[in-house]
Amino acid sequence: WALAMCPYTGGLGNIMGAMEVIMQQAVDEIEANNTLLPGHRLKLQVAPDSKCATTASISATIKGLQSGPTKFAMIGDCCSGACMGNRDVGQVYNVPSFSPFCTSPVLSSASAYPNLLRFSPTLDGNNAVIFDVMRNLLQYRRIAMVIQDASL
Repeated sequence: WALAMCPYTGGLGNIMGAMEVIMQQAVDEIEANNTLLPGHRLKLQVAPDSKCATTASISATIKGLQSGPTKFAMIGDCCSGACMGNRDVGQVYNVPSFSPFCTSPVLSSASAYPNLLRFSPTLDGNNAVIFDVMRNLLQYRRIAMVIQDASL
């Protein structure tokens, strides 16, 4: 079993409504292909609302990991602050986390978050690419970037 983590409320609003459908489609596709997980079944349990916040995410992760069958992985969250919370709980339960969206550079610490795998670059990486494109490809001479130091 995998635990799906995302907000229904909070900073990013109802992301989970759309994400549930996408995650279930991915699980169905994996289940349909006998060569991906031979001899195993993949099922998804949706966690309570992480609210895009660290404290709510910790509570949702504990509830999700303690209810139902044993989980072998967590997928999500959509907000870096929530990722920080559910990764801490995941480490206690020794459950790895796979996140497509958590981009805070703080999460780059392999010692602090050894069980986290992200599919997208950090905000620092994104900003470096944007700056390079604007300066070299678009030939901008002056560039100012405003960066928000929050874990949304």
